[in-house]
Amino acid sequence: MKEAVLSKAVVIGSGVMGQGIAAALATAGVRVALLDIIPPNGLTEEEKAAGLSESSPAWRNKIAETGLKRAVSAKPPLFYAAEDAKLITTGNVADNLDEAADADWIIEAVPEVVAIKRKLYGELE
Repeated sequence: MKEAVLSKAVVIGSGVMGQGIAAALATAGVRVALLDIIPPNGLTEEEKAAGLSESSPAWRNKIAETGLKRAVSAKPPLFYAAEDAKLITTGNVADNLDEAADADWIIEAVPEVVAIKRKLYGELE
């Protein structure tokens, strides 16, 4: 039997489940793109004051970045070694879904809402 090798995975959804899956993959040495939605509620006053706009990647990727930060600070730890988190990059499904094109494995960890899942699978297809 041929051994399967994963070098890159995409995890869509950076909530508790997505964080844990991304961390487990990174701990195993797999590069991971952790994607989520663009924030639905617009910029906060603090974000505007910091010079962010709705086209700023720092704002557009905020939800996935927050998921990664939570995974890094989780107790008990989700990573075997803290440096494993460096294998995870963050993004959003509107701008970065092309990350799935060369992924060995795509995992969705979005809310259990049929309309959300159908839309996502349509975009992936």
